[in-house]
Amino acid sequence: MVSIEVETFPGLIARGERLFAYVSGGYWRDLGLPEDYLQAHFDALEGKIGGGFAQPLIGEGCRIDAGASVGRMAVLGSGSTVASGASVDRSVLHEAASVGEGAVVEASVLGSQAQVGAGAIVRDSLLAARAGVAPGTQVDGARIRPGEVAS
Repeated sequence: MVSIEVETFPGLIARGERLFAYVSGGYWRDLGLPEDYLQAHFDALEGKIGGGFAQPLIGEGCRIDAGASVGRMAVLGSGSTVASGASVDRSVLHEAASVGEGAVVEASVLGSQAQVGAGAIVRDSLLAARAGVAPGTQVDGARIRPGEVAS
């Protein structure tokens, strides 16, 4: 992790480098926190970045089973799956992430190939690539590292 305002800019100044600024009316958001990362996606879906996207945004090759619910503020990366009875809202699922039958995912980010087991509940959480939540497990505010499984 790097803090531009605490590390990068002061380091450049200490070395005598020249810094310049540009005033822009364009969209800018610091994505250093998962909440900010999610909000940037919501802003894009709502057209605040320009143009707007389909709501929800569903990547190629996704599978959403009958009876599954995907809210309008959701982004599903290519090859993601949402099983029957599962619910995904206000969340971003990266490529090939999966949500098991009857599971709930809200206000969370699932990394590439992350897996949420059947009946699990995931809220305000961040699952890294290949991380998982075991069936029937509930996590709230969790940060699950690559390859780990919360149970």
